[in-house]
Amino acid sequence: MKQELSSFDVYAIVRESGRYAGAYIDKFYQPAQDELLIRLRLPGEARCDLHIKLGKFFFFTKNPPTNPERPSTFAMTCRKYLSGGRVESVTQHDFDRVAEIGISRKDGTYRLIIEMFGDGNAIVVGPQGKILQPLRSESWAHRQVRAGREYVPPPERTNPFALNRGDFLARVADAAAQGRDAVRFLALDLNLGGQYAEEVALRAAVERGAQLSSLDPVVRERMFDALSSLLSEFREGKNRPCVVYRIAGEERDGFDALPCRLALYDAPGFLVEENESFLLAQASLFASLAGGCEKGGGGDAAQEAADPRQKRFDDAKGKLERQLAQQDRAVEKFLAAQVEGMRLGELIYAHYSECENILATINSARETRSWDEIKSTIKSGASAGNPLARMISGIREHDGIVAVALDGRTIELDVRRSVNENAEAAYSRAKKMRDKIEGAKRAKEASMQRMRELLKGGLDAFGKAAEKKENVQKHYWFEAYRWFISSGGNVVVAGRDAATNDRVVKKYLTERDRYIHADFNGAPSCIAKGEDHTGRPLGISDATLDEARDFGAAFSRAWGQFGSAQAYWVMPEQVSKTPGSGEFISRGSFIIRGERNYRRCPMEAAIGITELDGRKKVMGGPLSAVASMCGRYVVITPGKEDKNEFANRLARVFGVTVTEVQQALPPGGVRVTGVHGAGMEGAGGSA
Repeated sequence: MKQELSSFDVYAIVRESGRYAGAYIDKFYQPAQDELLIRLRLPGEARCDLHIKLGKFFFFTKNPPTNPERPSTFAMTCRKYLSGGRVESVTQHDFDRVAEIGISRKDGTYRLIIEMFGDGNAIVVGPQGKILQPLRSESWAHRQVRAGREYVPPPERTNPFALNRGDFLARVADAAAQGRDAVRFLALDLNLGGQYAEEVALRAAVERGAQLSSLDPVVRERMFDALSSLLSEFREGKNRPCVVYRIAGEERDGFDALPCRLALYDAPGFLVEENESFLLAQASLFASLAGGCEKGGGGDAAQEAADPRQKRFDDAKGKLERQLAQQDRAVEKFLAAQVEGMRLGELIYAHYSECENILATINSARETRSWDEIKSTIKSGASAGNPLARMISGIREHDGIVAVALDGRTIELDVRRSVNENAEAAYSRAKKMRDKIEGAKRAKEASMQRMRELLKGGLDAFGKAAEKKENVQKHYWFEAYRWFISSGGNVVVAGRDAATNDRVVKKYLTERDRYIHADFNGAPSCIAKGEDHTGRPLGISDATLDEARDFGAAFSRAWGQFGSAQAYWVMPEQVSKTPGSGEFISRGSFIIRGERNYRRCPMEAAIGITELDGRKKVMGGPLSAVASMCGRYVVITPGKEDKNEFANRLARVFGVTVTEVQQALPPGGVRVTGVHGAGMEGAGGSA
């Protein structure tokens, strides 16, 4: 299962994100501790959100997660320095898991740096190169990520795109002499990572675990050809992004999103679906892993409402996934340290005589001279061209250490030890790392066993499922606004005030929808969605457009003032928030350009009880729509009965809360003109 982004992932992300250069930064959010949401406005296109789950996902979405009411300190810092800025570039640092977003503002170019390795980090860097705010402060021997410090990127690693055949074969020969195996050499020395190292080995027909020393020149050449073929797919844009699913019976679970198709997964137990871009592939995988919640919101709360054991299961699974990722990183770290120890030991033996002469000369000098005198003598000797003196790059007298340059590497020799003892000390460190590797592998196997047991037990590992209650309600996104379901099954939604008028259009109006408005100021902005309440695409019929216009007219201040009113529908591209010369647009209003499709609408509505996915909902809207969706309903026109008194009476009849009825009513007094369905006694009241 996907645990982290690779350098190849970041390469594809950066290339595909280039189309967003020129977008303007709107706002920043932090939906969770390890997640960022950046709202972008691309000229001539609808707004979109960049969703980043640090270390794991980086994709654009039109269905963002729920954001906290109060923005975090990091989100506020991003808004302060970056909101209103223009995206200049999206780049990758070397061939590392680091993406840099360049953002220009009047006072200079800022950078938002997304580090995708480890637990991930996000860092705001100012025009002078100083860190303004990191998401989390961190320290290493070679750099510090803290506010006020200059941003220093991670140490440079091998870029496989810069290797030629000669470089590759020379590195293979060097690694073979050190007893390295093929996959580890590709993963660590060439910076491919484990997944792509195994892919290159598979394409080159090299067995996993094969020692480089056992490979003849033809096979080594074949390894380079396999690597070149993989890299060419990326260079030439011929990579085929895809989502990988793990198959078990008739079930399929999201497993990985890849920037190119890998032969590793052309195997039983996996299903590979190609996608048009890696950004979309990630979005698909994220939605799959979230159980589809990414599409309609809901997230953890919806899962917990469905089964309270789900959150405990997800927390336990997430903890094990983090442990496995940490154990993988530990193995890589210990392996690199083991290789380094072996190299140092071999290097010392390869230059045995030089090391012996240096140690003997310094120990002899220590009998009659001070360290300062020895350093001065070495400096003079180096200036005079003495080969041994020129090899010495430094002395730490308090530790008894002399630093010596050998074959372009600096190694440290302990003057209190012989050459053999110094070499054996390096080998001993390598052996300790080998023991740590074995320990880390055992710990990983234990974690994997716990993961297998968790997945096998599923939710039942956390107790029996609670009996489902019939009255558990699901909240749909459109219930935050005025809404109804048309007789054709389409969702029709409208704002309740100026703020929600703005929100409903900016957030939900898409190219397959229609915009509806009554022909006077102050009427709600309505949208007839080209989809049903589950999000399934659905054509918009003439009957739905008639009902939507009736809804827009009746659920406005025209209710109680007129016997009828005109309303119209237009295409989404006719709706604009940009005023012309001399025009002014108030909050909640929009400019409509082009031809409008009018209808004279009656001041009549209905309110009833319907079911959506087995859940009882109070729905108010045009009579034809309510009659098609509700078994029990009342028909109303403008009248003198107080709206709140009517809501109280109808709530008792329907067995719902007064608030549910009030939210479904037009704005004003009512008069009941019809009652339909069983058990509606008392709903009509007095005419």
